[in-house]
Amino acid sequence: MNIQSLRYLRALDRHRSFSRAAEACAVSQPTLSAQIRKLEDELGVQLFERDGRTLRTTAVGEAIVAQAALALDAADRIEELARAHADPLVGSLRVGLIPTLAPYLLPALLAGARERLPDAPLVVSEEVTPHLIDQLLDGRLDAAIVATDHRGDGLSEIPLFEEPFFLAVAPSDVLATRECVSLGEVDEHSLILLVDGHCLRDQTISMCSDAGRSRVLASDVRGTRIETLLNLVAAGHGTTIVPALALDGARAFGVRTIALEERGASRTVRLVHRPFAVRRNALAVLAQMLRERVPTSRVRLTA
Repeated sequence: MNIQSLRYLRALDRHRSFSRAAEACAVSQPTLSAQIRKLEDELGVQLFERDGRTLRTTAVGEAIVAQAALALDAADRIEELARAHADPLVGSLRVGLIPTLAPYLLPALLAGARERLPDAPLVVSEEVTPHLIDQLLDGRLDAAIVATDHRGDGLSEIPLFEEPFFLAVAPSDVLATRECVSLGEVDEHSLILLVDGHCLRDQTISMCSDAGRSRVLASDVRGTRIETLLNLVAAGHGTTIVPALALDGARAFGVRTIALEERGASRTVRLVHRPFAVRRNALAVLAQMLRERVPTSRVRLTA
């Protein structure tokens, strides 16, 4: 068994045709057929059922194809690591972002990467923080852009910027004319939060606690995206907390945003990675590019 035979196996499972699989692998059909027969002989199982012009993967074949896919992904990753060791600025970078940052940072991230890292195309995923950290720790991501400290997980970080929080209210709200407000003045029953798993939800609850709220009796309505919460606020269904990068979007919804008086009513956005990641140089370029492109009228760059 070798890597190439596993590639033939995966191609045949995908295309369900010897001719199309051979074409995809850039080999002759007899070569691919012989390698599949050899693999079946080595394993002692039938991987495919051939019924006239129909080709089906057997049950054991499906299980073996799934394992072959993992092996091929690992082999590709080994080649990528070798290329990265030779030149850390070459090869795809797998980067994750949390949903409360992705809409605002992703356009700048992609544009900047094309300019500053032309040989390191980005593979981007958007997930809540716990999922990103799990993927980072097990090697499925090279870095993640998050708003919480994960040095306790053994990760290294590059601080990017400090982003203030604002209270978002409907124009008809009693607080709408204020320029600044304390969380202690906010009706906790009206507060709409993101669903569990979002760090912005946890940070809002923590801020309310620091402001003297023993508990947060938030609205029963919850959302998975900031835009959902802003729509609800605009319709008069409550208030919410938004980060500074979302202010333009909030105003587009017709929502009034008010500065918070509390010290620490902000979050530190950082790029986190494994301490000895071979792509550290590329990640440093990525972090610097983001710091250069983020709107400093909204956030404060960290030293």
